[in-house]
Amino acid sequence: MRNVLRVVVPAMALLGLGCPGEPAALVPRLEAPDWQDGETAVYEVRRNDSALFVSRQVLRFDEELLPGYGPVPTALLTTTVEPALSRQFFYDSTTVVFRRDTILPLRSFRSLETDIGLFDVETRYEPGSAEIRRQSIEGIDERRLSTRGPVYDNEMMGTVLRAIPLDPGTRLKVQAVVAIDLRVMPLEVAVLGTKSIATPLGDIICREVEVTSPAKRVRFWYELEQPRRLVGLADQESGTELMLVDWTAGGADELSGELPPAPGAGVRRVARVPVPR
Repeated sequence: MRNVLRVVVPAMALLGLGCPGEPAALVPRLEAPDWQDGETAVYEVRRNDSALFVSRQVLRFDEELLPGYGPVPTALLTTTVEPALSRQFFYDSTTVVFRRDTILPLRSFRSLETDIGLFDVETRYEPGSAEIRRQSIEGIDERRLSTRGPVYDNEMMGTVLRAIPLDPGTRLKVQAVVAIDLRVMPLEVAVLGTKSIATPLGDIICREVEVTSPAKRVRFWYELEQPRRLVGLADQESGTELMLVDWTAGGADELSGELPPAPGAGVRRVARVPVPR
């Protein structure tokens, strides 16, 4: 089961960054897709045509007061993963809070429970660093990781890739913090061609995006039309895939997706959306 968890539970668990000591390539300007407040995606994690896990992702809009910026529009991405069969004991829940203008993370919290262990992992992001606190039955580990350039939480990478240019031939390196392992790991992204993906929701025309880490190469499929949903992914080496099986639309995002202001500059305010606690 551990190999499955590292690849697709949650679905974004592959992504990482350039090798330690290697300068990260410049990331193309991200453009926020037409994502929606309250949009909900449900995925099945499958192997050999058998459902192993069910992953549910919910995106909620909010805003926060950040020092030097004022009110900044944010999003809360919550992913929960449970086994498809009730006889398995497994629960994985992650919430990542990120800015909707820069799509950079502010903090994340993950709780992972299995029949042999329990982890609570909290990460806070600052320019140039990520501070991690991991608690398990073995005790508490705290670590400050140095980062270069744009850095993302590993559990939000599937959402980040919705905002990259889907032009064939686009290549980039990004940084992703794998907090549960207390590390930053390598990742290269390449946009390939167009592919029609058959899903329970019908055939969806997608752009194929290949993501390569030191250990794996995985193909992600992103809808060409807005809101550029993550339709699925496939790890051909392990025979594991993730597939969109249900989708609930939400409300429109009022943010224009412009570049962030300089500290102290004004930020266009958007309506505050109450978030269930």
